[in-house]
Amino acid sequence: MSFRFGESIRITRPPDRDRFGDQPGQPTETTVTGVGFAFSSTNTKWPLDGEDLAENEAMLFLPEGTDIRKGDTVTRVVDGSTWHAVGRQQWNGSVHPMTGWSSGMFTQKVREAS
Repeated sequence: MSFRFGESIRITRPPDRDRFGDQPGQPTETTVTGVGFAFSSTNTKWPLDGEDLAENEAMLFLPEGTDIRKGDTVTRVVDGSTWHAVGRQQWNGSVHPMTGWSSGMFTQKVREAS
């Protein structure tokens, strides 16, 4: 597992759908700095034909107050790779129960776009 801290990412969110299911307008983009990027182990699935398909996942460590939601697209500025936010935020607003210490960060799981 490798862990990179201090990276910049771009979060792209598609516009909301209207009552007809269309997405009028343009996507919004936000750049966030000081992000930790922790790669997970690769999960490999073996289809019947023996082809090797890998699904890469990672955990982002984001500063509190960052607006990221399931379905957002995340682009790493350093290499241009594209990821999708999956699931809910974790550890958002968590403080140590005995000391009240807060890291000022929360985590968001992402999956590499194929």
